[in-house]
Amino acid sequence: MLIRMAGSGSGMTASGNFRRARLSDVCGWVKRAWDRISDEIVIESFQTCRISTSLDGTDDEITDNESSDDDIIE
Repeated sequence: MLIRMAGSGSGMTASGNFRRARLSDVCGWVKRAWDRISDEIVIESFQTCRISTSLDGTDDEITDNESSDDDIIE
């Protein structure tokens, strides 16, 4: 990330610190990071957290078959 910041044209201050990144650069970094995450990872993460988009409960059996919180060993 530091290399990208340095290469973004923001430059350095006289004391050697990075200058504030431009908003467009930060947005680009975030977009590229999200683009690298597959749809399958997002779907599995939502299912693991038991987040559903169906309001009628049709996909409840998908998450109910997964391991429960009781299976987690602390």
